[in-house]
Amino acid sequence: MSWLFKIKQNEKIFRFTIFSISIFPAILLYYKYSTAGLGINPFATLSHQTGHIAIVYILLTLSITPIRRFLCNVSIKLNLNRGKRLSDWNFLIKSRRQLGLFSFFYSALHLSAYLFLDIGWSWEYFSDDLAERSFIIYGLVNFIMLFLLAITSPTIVRKKMGRWWKKVHRLMYLIAILSIVHFVFAAKHGNNWSIVYGTICLVLLSNRAWIFLSNKSRRQKDDGLETYRN
Repeated sequence: MSWLFKIKQNEKIFRFTIFSISIFPAILLYYKYSTAGLGINPFATLSHQTGHIAIVYILLTLSITPIRRFLCNVSIKLNLNRGKRLSDWNFLIKSRRQLGLFSFFYSALHLSAYLFLDIGWSWEYFSDDLAERSFIIYGLVNFIMLFLLAITSPTIVRKKMGRWWKKVHRLMYLIAILSIVHFVFAAKHGNNWSIVYGTICLVLLSNRAWIFLSNKSRRQKDDGLETYRN
């Protein structure tokens, strides 16, 4: 796993790579939209694709802590010189902020596609949809929570919030659940992506619950934050 530590030594390049990969779908969608390349129903295309991407980034954000724990355990099993401490994988935690912000970014695009292309910023249509289509309520609540996490993500805000920062950012678990619920109710019958996303979400949340409830004394405590060497 030496290549992973080469990534650690070049964190700026690693984060720039994540940024470039993450922003590319948005650039591509904008190009297709500006050149009328989204088909006969631009709203449906934008809504579906931004919705999928938002869920993917929400799940990626949740996966960072289990991945760090897994890599740490593998390093211990293989008795590697590096990687046995959670702090050895702090660069993954730093990248999680990027992933979380992109989940908010694509959720914002998803909501904007609905408000602009579907209902034309009509409050009347919006009120009717809230009353008739419950999945829109789930999506709106999710967006509000993602917005809260986005504005509290800077380091300076985290320091000012103290222990409350961690409690607020646990909303990511609820966000993941509501994202799946929103997707299930919004998706057309026969769409198997809801099963895929739901299964991944269940595995990630089950893993987190198992770690939380585990009383094994030899397991390193992992609260999902950056750790420091003793």
